[in-house]
Amino acid sequence: MISEICVDSVAGVMAALLGTSVFYAGELLLVVLETFLLLLSIDLLLASAEGRLEILKMTLAAGADLRSTNRYGGTALIPASHHGHVETVRELRDEGLPAIYG
Repeated sequence: MISEICVDSVAGVMAALLGTSVFYAGELLLVVLETFLLLLSIDLLLASAEGRLEILKMTLAAGADLRSTNRYGGTALIPASHHGHVETVRELRDEGLPAIYG
């Protein structure tokens, strides 16, 4: 993941560009990163449900959280198997994804 030194460096650049404090820029950066990770999780769940294997692989490579769950508490494995996306199920299982957390 992203190191604290990297976040501090980027926050310093953002602060200079925005004309604000490093603290504020750091907080803004963390919100942006958290939003990015949330969107990756949504992409992971949608790609799995639709059997979009290449998009699934890209989201995994970008750091999507395999522990992401849908509103029913199931991981990406559940809709992938429900819709018969065999290759997607294999990819998720190869990544070590259990069906349900909790």
